[in-house]
Amino acid sequence: GVNLRSKPVQDSAYPRFIPGLPPNLSIERVACGTHHAAMLLEDGSIWAVGVATDRPLPLWGEAVEILAPGLVQMKELVSFTGGFGRTVVVFGTKSGRRQVIEIQLWSNEEFRQNGAVRPSWLDWLENQEAQEKVCSVHRGWMHSVVVTEET
Repeated sequence: GVNLRSKPVQDSAYPRFIPGLPPNLSIERVACGTHHAAMLLEDGSIWAVGVATDRPLPLWGEAVEILAPGLVQMKELVSFTGGFGRTVVVFGTKSGRRQVIEIQLWSNEEFRQNGAVRPSWLDWLENQEAQEKVCSVHRGWMHSVVVTEET
């Protein structure tokens, strides 16, 4: 493996064109984390470039799909943010609740296909007596801020 202490990760030092995005879909939102950029397309898919979580080698050559279309309800989109190594999507569901999905950029295709997770803190929030809905999630290296609103 690569020793990060002797060889730092090489991020992009200049703006880049991002090849590999589907040409017939518009980019609705962009979110940047510490070492990655994620693009939410109109069909709800998420594509990313940058330094992968599992390898300190940049994936700049072509955008990769990190979330397939169909999960994110674009008409109910509340928030799309990037922070540290994760991209976070918040959207409404048919039941009126909010769904929160966290996803990372992986170099391994199997990890990418199965990488979307529902954060465990959402269970805690939903079990509180106060009825709160998540508005956005902002992540740093050692901290997170979850913005909520009362229902």
